[in-house]
Amino acid sequence: VYIITETVRKTAMQITWRGMYQRLLKVDPLKCVLCGSQMRFTGLKRGYRLAEQVLMHEPLARMRWCG
Repeated sequence: VYIITETVRKTAMQITWRGMYQRLLKVDPLKCVLCGSQMRFTGLKRGYRLAEQVLMHEPLARMRWCG
């Protein structure tokens, strides 16, 4: 197609999920909400149902991950 129309192909811009999140919500998704330090994404765990999350919210809120 580019040869027929004699146009120069542009390279695609690299977009990361972190960049999209920051532009859309104006919040850094990898900034710790407790101490403000930089977090590292290590994986994704799916499958918690709403009832399980409701039961876990208080213990999670009390956890102290940052020294």
